[in-house]
Amino acid sequence: MRRFLILICMLFFIVGCGNQYPAEKLYWKANKFSEQIFRNPKGTPLSQYEKAISRFEKIIRKYPDLTQAKEAQFKIAQLYVAREDFPGAIKEFEKTIRNYPDDIMLCAKAQFAIGNCYQQQGDWDKALIAYRKVFSDYKDTPFGLEVPLYIARYYERNEQNVNARKAFREAIKEYKKIIKEHPKSQGAYIVQDYIAFCYLSLQDWPNAIKSLNKLINDFPKTPKTAQALITMGALYQNQLKQPKRAISVYQKFLKDYPKHKLVYAIQKRLDELKSK
Repeated sequence: MRRFLILICMLFFIVGCGNQYPAEKLYWKANKFSEQIFRNPKGTPLSQYEKAISRFEKIIRKYPDLTQAKEAQFKIAQLYVAREDFPGAIKEFEKTIRNYPDDIMLCAKAQFAIGNCYQQQGDWDKALIAYRKVFSDYKDTPFGLEVPLYIARYYERNEQNVNARKAFREAIKEYKKIIKEHPKSQGAYIVQDYIAFCYLSLQDWPNAIKSLNKLINDFPKTPKTAQALITMGALYQNQLKQPKRAISVYQKFLKDYPKHKLVYAIQKRLDELKSK
């Protein structure tokens, strides 16, 4: 009995491996065909879109359980976006979420794309609902984490200053909750940087410095720490007019990151401050 079960498992494995190559080949060809459309979406006739969609649909039908199927489903949605059929794209992105709920990253990307479709149609209210769903359902993904900041920056870009300030403060509140719940996680590292950005956007220099300092202390010697030191030094130098603190921060940067590409520029700032 045991040998029989092992044989069955091996058979499934062999069948799976056997399907993998033709699925990859089919997907590669479909993807190559669609690349021409994405390079010139407005100049592509509708018949070409239909051919590309048909090729991806064939992959989904033949290999529904393989990775290529869900990638094909997402590509179909992107083709609808390329031809500016946003209602059609939304349906396809929703199908992606419905059919592949276990792929959290793909679902987060699809839900964010739904928000983007509504936004491109000029319906910000529906876009906002879709974006907030990314944050509520997929908070642990990069797409989810970015949402509060994305919303605030939308208002900022559109010069809706009252809404922008309110959204930046709401973003700070949400990000601080994430740090409180998971203080040493990758998500905490990312959102601590976002918090600093929010305070900078609000021109709240003291809290921006506190946030940057927290990033430096809690996540030392990370890629964002070097930039945090540079930003902090610039704030002390230009906004708060505290040259001694700026000098101290720049010296720390030069000590901790002697091979950084901005060493020469920071050394120049330091020399100028010391000469005054």
